[in-house]
Amino acid sequence: MKKQLSRYSKKLSILLIILALVLPSSFLNILGKNSNNNYSGSINNMGAPSFHYMEMEVKDDLVILSTFGDYWEIWNTSDPKKPFLVKTIHFVSDGLEFISDMELINNYLFIKFLNQITIYDLADPTNPNNITTFSSPFSNIVEIHIDNDFLYLLQYVEHLDYVTSTLAILNISELNSIQLLGVYNSSIHHTSPNWHRNYDRLLIKDNFVYLVCPGNYYPVEVDPVLEIIDISNKSNPQKMGEFVLPSRPYSIRLRDDFVFIPTRYDNLQIVDCSNPSSPINVSKFDNYELISDIEIYDNVGYLVTSNKLIILDITDVENILTLGEYTIRNQGNTYFSYLKVQDDIVYSIGPSEHDDRYFFIFDCTDLTNPTKFYPRGIRISSETLFTLTIISTYAGIILGPILIIVGLFFLVRKLKQRKIKAYQNEEKS
Repeated sequence: MKKQLSRYSKKLSILLIILALVLPSSFLNILGKNSNNNYSGSINNMGAPSFHYMEMEVKDDLVILSTFGDYWEIWNTSDPKKPFLVKTIHFVSDGLEFISDMELINNYLFIKFLNQITIYDLADPTNPNNITTFSSPFSNIVEIHIDNDFLYLLQYVEHLDYVTSTLAILNISELNSIQLLGVYNSSIHHTSPNWHRNYDRLLIKDNFVYLVCPGNYYPVEVDPVLEIIDISNKSNPQKMGEFVLPSRPYSIRLRDDFVFIPTRYDNLQIVDCSNPSSPINVSKFDNYELISDIEIYDNVGYLVTSNKLIILDITDVENILTLGEYTIRNQGNTYFSYLKVQDDIVYSIGPSEHDDRYFFIFDCTDLTNPTKFYPRGIRISSETLFTLTIISTYAGIILGPILIIVGLFFLVRKLKQRKIKAYQNEEKS
């Protein structure tokens, strides 16, 4: 009996010690390492593509992503839980340039790369057709917009201590014969030509361009403003009015005559532009988090902050209500920087700690409870993973002896039951 107990207890002790030490580490390895290596070709398809995306356009089941490099991608999102890469298109470049902006109109994709505008026909997404490439009339272009048959180019003009904006209007009704129509030179000083490249700074509606400028702090102090430009005469655009913003703008969207502008310190500003020569602030939405981007879809506003998607009811602009939120957790310190909305689907991109999980898809069918379609699984940041490793190690050290004692208790009990049963069988015989 004692020999059996000694033999079993040694084996059980060794097994329990191994389990107590190995299981926590194995769990963390699966949760941390395997999930942290989630890229587009991963077997389990738990993660997101391993690229830094700068811009995004959405059309039907296609998402076009420009990368922090000299190429762009077409993704099929017909199954939003399992999007897949359709095509990667590279530009030829000797430098470190990247695609600074792009715009998708119908099946035509306009891409600004270096000092050129390239137009692709995406009727067949598996084989994008390069229609034409033309040199821009300006350098330092950071944003392009298309409205009907007109292409709008926003560029920054560098001065000695500051920069200003210039808006160029081109006629693109004939892609093989593009003509420069007019130019608007803003007098607003900027702090830097590179401020927040990811965000839209202008929008166009009817005969007006709405342009937000970040202002300047040194050496000349200039307030950030919203400029309204009359483009009814494309060859001679004129400033109609302006509105001084409380802090630096991050993006701009429009619903009816109301302009929605996320600002750095003063959250979401709503400006009534029904009188373009005299825009007025009607309300603001205090979120107390830095709003990276905004999209408007009917009477619903979609905001992204550093780690949160927020859905708003903007039916009454003077009484904006929060409908729902989704907070992203354990995603490797990912934060949102840009979003697009199509029907009930929200697409967002943003940098990530481990060079993955740049692309997110959310189901917003229920506006009060948005959920994440993609990527699946979780992604632990390096700091969290280190903390969990320490905790699991101590847990293994503490649980080891406890498991050994419990195991020995049940082993002794089982051996006693065997001995009693054997004794009873001997008595019967």
